[in-house]
Amino acid sequence: MNISEAINTHGVSVVLKSIFPNLNGFDFNKVKYNSDFDNSGFTNADSSQDWFFAIGSMPLIYRHFKNETIGVEIDKILIRNDINIKSSYNDPIGNTTYWDGDGYKIEKIIVNDLCLIVITSVSSITKERVAFNETQLANVTKPPNWILGVEPIYDSNSINENKRDLSNFILCPLFFQTDNEYILIPIQAVEFAKPLIDKIIDDNGGLKGFSEKKHNDWQYLYSGHLFVIGYLPKQKCVRINRKQITASSTDGQILASGIHPLSETINNIVKGLNKQIYNPANGAVPDGRMIAASEKANNIVAFDETPLKIIGTFKDVVAQYNHEDPFLKINSASIKTWMDKNPEETISFTVPENFELLFSKRNAMYRLNLFPPGGLFGSWPEDAPNNILKQLPLVSFSKEISTRQAPPPISNVKIQNEAASVEEEQEKKKAAFIKSSVVEEKDLNNNTKESSKSFAFLKWLFIIIGLISLFFLLRNCSSRDAEYYHNRAVDRAESGKYDKAEKDFENAIDIDKSYIDPYIARGEMYLQNGEYQSAKYDLDEAILIDPENWYAYYLRGLANMRLATSKYSRMNDYAVNDFSSSIALKPTYENGKSFYYRGKVYQFTNNEN
Repeated sequence: MNISEAINTHGVSVVLKSIFPNLNGFDFNKVKYNSDFDNSGFTNADSSQDWFFAIGSMPLIYRHFKNETIGVEIDKILIRNDINIKSSYNDPIGNTTYWDGDGYKIEKIIVNDLCLIVITSVSSITKERVAFNETQLANVTKPPNWILGVEPIYDSNSINENKRDLSNFILCPLFFQTDNEYILIPIQAVEFAKPLIDKIIDDNGGLKGFSEKKHNDWQYLYSGHLFVIGYLPKQKCVRINRKQITASSTDGQILASGIHPLSETINNIVKGLNKQIYNPANGAVPDGRMIAASEKANNIVAFDETPLKIIGTFKDVVAQYNHEDPFLKINSASIKTWMDKNPEETISFTVPENFELLFSKRNAMYRLNLFPPGGLFGSWPEDAPNNILKQLPLVSFSKEISTRQAPPPISNVKIQNEAASVEEEQEKKKAAFIKSSVVEEKDLNNNTKESSKSFAFLKWLFIIIGLISLFFLLRNCSSRDAEYYHNRAVDRAESGKYDKAEKDFENAIDIDKSYIDPYIARGEMYLQNGEYQSAKYDLDEAILIDPENWYAYYLRGLANMRLATSKYSRMNDYAVNDFSSSIALKPTYENGKSFYYRGKVYQFTNNEN
């Protein structure tokens, strides 16, 4: 539900209270809604006695004043909201004075005959809500191929000389084509800078493809593969500079640069890839980025000096098609060791009629190749294949891989040691008892018959003691069942002893693979520690054991939500499906978080649900 729909359903005052919860001294029942603000701007206020509510680049309340009364009214608002009048600051032009409130900003604007007080809701500015504006003052142009998600974009050369003030283009991206291409996006307030930059980074591969930089003239400065983005406070705009091309052809030919035209199509086909695919001129860098060697992108390659990124990408894709593939249980260090020992071998994963992945090592570089259906002579379909796999695909090694059974867990050895110590203690007690029960030789000579009775009595007493000891020993060992290890793992996880907790969870699962609690508890621990893919594996198992477990669906929804690297990621759809399944199984207040996080995913993907 958008703000206009909320106003129609609940009224202006209710909406204002939700947007400005900490703004005091206003009667929201008397504020009028200006639904035509996009066209009329501030000019339609026909009475200086009325406050208006409007949706510009952000929600705002405004009112016209006379020059001689605006100062008095500002003082009243500041006093009612406990804001120091001396905390004001001005924009570079000097027409606007600002005060920062709790989730809102107060502005006093004086331009010629226009005197306004404007209160904007800065707390409502998120990357999900940032949207670019349209303008008639410039011509729309084709977006450059080195950035995604910045549309519509306008040709700066088409702006008339008398309209070149950046304040005329708030949230309108302007493309400048000079020796170095760049984009300017003017913004109304500094609060827009970080959400806007976050949005653009998300649309271009996510934060993992960018590194934060420091510069005296910039704020929120990030450097990616293709461009640098940051906020310039003096100009009040976000600037995006195209980076220099990183590769050139050895034969003098001009290489294509930027993002490959099929990048989005291929990401829709290869589930779990979630990586931009670049043209050759931006690819001669061993950092794991994926480069298409031709226009058809029938051979996409990524290479790196270390294999961890490549193995991670490989596993992410495999997990989407077969989460039970044994390859996923082999740690990355073991895969690296195998590849180092077998540099001529390959690891492949093929999904028929979809794609083929090939992991190899050449000239000390680890390499990942991605081919379309049909391999080098094939081509990518325009739409994602809608076929149901007849059988789950499996990772294949070109050379048989040998595995060995892991040594018994430390905790099992501890059990054996504890059992041995119990036996030693019983032997000591037995020896002490025998020593205290020894009859002197003179007593034997004096009363042989009584001695025989004593020996028979001691014999039966030792048997009884042995049986009692065996009983306690067996009870001590049998008590260490799956539930014992699960409970101890939970305690250790709560104490921050994650390695020991992980071993105990594994012991519990080894004892009883149908016991669902260790899978769920370990999944929660992985979620807490940011190991979202590991959490997903455990929660997949939990749901296989109990498809009616609403809590497992909720936790897996969280894992999928955290694995989404952008609003286009399939993980968002998986998260919504899991939260919906959880809600269907448990639609009560106990499962309120599933409703909440499903709403967050919808918000993240700009879905009005």
